[in-house]
Amino acid sequence: MVRQGPKLKYKISAQNNALIEAITNDFKIGRNVSVSRGGRSEGTLKKNRNRLRAMFYFAENKYGIRDITKINEEQILTIFEQMEKGVIKTLNKKVFTSVPSYQATFKAFWRWHIKKSRKEKGKVIANITDDFIIQKKRPEFTHFTKEQVIEMAKISRREYEVFMWFYFDSGIRPQEESKLLVEDISVDANGVVMLNIRNHIAKKGSFGRKIKLLLSGDLILDWIKDKKPQDPLFSIEHRVANQYVGRLAKQVLGKKITLYDFRHNSCCYWINIYKKDQALKYRFGWKNGDMIEYYSRYIGLNDDISENDLIGEEVRTKLEKELKQIKVKMSVKEDQERAEMQELRESITKEVLKALLNKDMLRELLAEAQSK
Repeated sequence: MVRQGPKLKYKISAQNNALIEAITNDFKIGRNVSVSRGGRSEGTLKKNRNRLRAMFYFAENKYGIRDITKINEEQILTIFEQMEKGVIKTLNKKVFTSVPSYQATFKAFWRWHIKKSRKEKGKVIANITDDFIIQKKRPEFTHFTKEQVIEMAKISRREYEVFMWFYFDSGIRPQEESKLLVEDISVDANGVVMLNIRNHIAKKGSFGRKIKLLLSGDLILDWIKDKKPQDPLFSIEHRVANQYVGRLAKQVLGKKITLYDFRHNSCCYWINIYKKDQALKYRFGWKNGDMIEYYSRYIGLNDDISENDLIGEEVRTKLEKELKQIKVKMSVKEDQERAEMQELRESITKEVLKALLNKDMLRELLAEAQSK
């Protein structure tokens, strides 16, 4: 194996470095953020630090700005334009492939700067990110099937067998999984294992949800049987997990994968099973159907309706109307029959009472005759 050299690092001024540390510390506890859902995960903080460091480096080298809060709108827009065109490259001389992610991170930084300045100094800062056009790229991922998960599970350690099936089944985001506790697993009245993704651990922009674990439920129950409610559901570091599942996938698929690939492929699996888009959106924590459309196209689903289908739909609609009319007529007929039966019962009751009354009168007459 070829040993790689040390990873290149963007060197920035002490002042810019202090700004990165300040925003990291605030985001770690959910302070001075635009939408608070508690502290951000270590993975998110690390990505934000790396992106900010790169952008601050470009600002220093291009414009001599050693305090990024002094940058203006034209300068930051020019930096992003040149990143898009490949004029500004990484330290490894590679073209940036996810510039929208850098834009989103800088936008979050600038909102933090605005909020912090207003709270601590009463100072109003202009928003130089208003004209950012952040067009997110659709996620690229390595596709695999349920059968290939079975193959990977066969050659994995026990903890990773449970871990991979849980990820593929639930489609959970890694940052959500890292905050799960044993108590988030339950069994409903029908014996189905449920996962509760609490609202405060859901990804920003998503929501809490309670979903069924139909593929991994038994494995999970066995996994937690000796654990306490407040124990973490898993204690596997994501960096290590990505390396391990990457090696497994290399053997089975011929290429490496990451934990997030399990979410992508979980979507591809369940999209063929769920009958309603709304239920699928709930399971994966989506507020709109954009990702359903993306995964549908990815796995080759399309609009294959034909004129024959339309004819069938017309016939079905007509039959449904006729069936509804029949049901109404049957209901009316049942009501009539019910009324007739009630009338018959009342009539019989009257006749019986009359007969009993006549019988009592007859007895009285006989008794009276005998006494004479």
